[in-house]
Amino acid sequence: MWGSVFAVPTDIIDKYLKFAGLANLKVLLWLLRNNAQKRNISAQDIATALNMNMVDVKDAMEFWYEMGVVKKTMSNPEKTVSSALSPETSAISPQIPMGNPSVVPIQAVPSTVKETVHTTTTEEVTPNTQTKSAVRTMPTTAEIADRKKLDNNFSDLLDEAEKMLARPITHSDSSILLLMHDYDGLPYEVIKMILFLANEQKKLKMRYIETLGREWGAEEIYTIEKAEEKIANILNSYKEWKRIAPIFGLNAGNEVNDIQAEYAECWVRQWGYDDNMLRIAYETCINAKGTFHLKYINGILKKWHSEGILSEKDLSDRRKSNDESVRKERKKPKNTTDSGGSSASYDIDFLNDSIGLLD
Repeated sequence: MWGSVFAVPTDIIDKYLKFAGLANLKVLLWLLRNNAQKRNISAQDIATALNMNMVDVKDAMEFWYEMGVVKKTMSNPEKTVSSALSPETSAISPQIPMGNPSVVPIQAVPSTVKETVHTTTTEEVTPNTQTKSAVRTMPTTAEIADRKKLDNNFSDLLDEAEKMLARPITHSDSSILLLMHDYDGLPYEVIKMILFLANEQKKLKMRYIETLGREWGAEEIYTIEKAEEKIANILNSYKEWKRIAPIFGLNAGNEVNDIQAEYAECWVRQWGYDDNMLRIAYETCINAKGTFHLKYINGILKKWHSEGILSEKDLSDRRKSNDESVRKERKKPKNTTDSGGSSASYDIDFLNDSIGLLD
């Protein structure tokens, strides 16, 4: 094993090891190992060898570029590295003092790969104090770097995100946060509040953060006051589900998902059902399905709400009314039919035939 080794610059360990993520180190180590063996190494070569996604490979190379460990060279000086329109590919070459002056061009990720992650779409610009870009396109590394230099608020946002994520910010992370500001129209302080919410929910994934940014932008949550109200509603919905979960025989300590929180918000805060009505709906579900079924319970409550059944008394009155209808129907002569030619009756368990039952 010791008969074949390769060098790793001490600066990598001394300066950058504490910042580098696993993917960044994997890519760099593989690159150092293969630096002298091939003149042209593509992102696909690295992705295949390490069983990684090409986008992750590109992000790793962007990290080392931003750290000053690698240097970019262009196959066409007029084209930027992250241009989604350019058929040409740029190259990234490591410039690491190793005693071996050879460099290894790493081809940029093809535009088709980028488009699968950040689809370019054209939408109308919505009115807002923030100017919204008409086209959602991935900013280049140079654009990110320039923005950090010129916009202290953006730089502060990246620092805050890095603390929240507890890892170095990648080019992809920075791009998502910048698009949330420039395209979705969210002020930096509101974006920080989204990071806070994701942290509270233990969902610190950039895809989730990006989704929240799109949703908040569509809802025009552009002020701190609106953001505070939104966060309070979401967190209260999560707490509400934890409170009512035992009614359905569930552990209140289990992690709450978005669907459960939305149902709790609707049932309790919008429709105003108390714990007793939720328990009756649960028992009705068990009698009909034999097990807990979230959508079935929602169907029961939705049917009750549409018919104005909001309390146990309302439900009792409705059942008495149906029982009375059944008794009257049974007293009719057997050959008597209604104007439609059929005789209708309703069982006491009338709910099960009218809920719109699922699946």
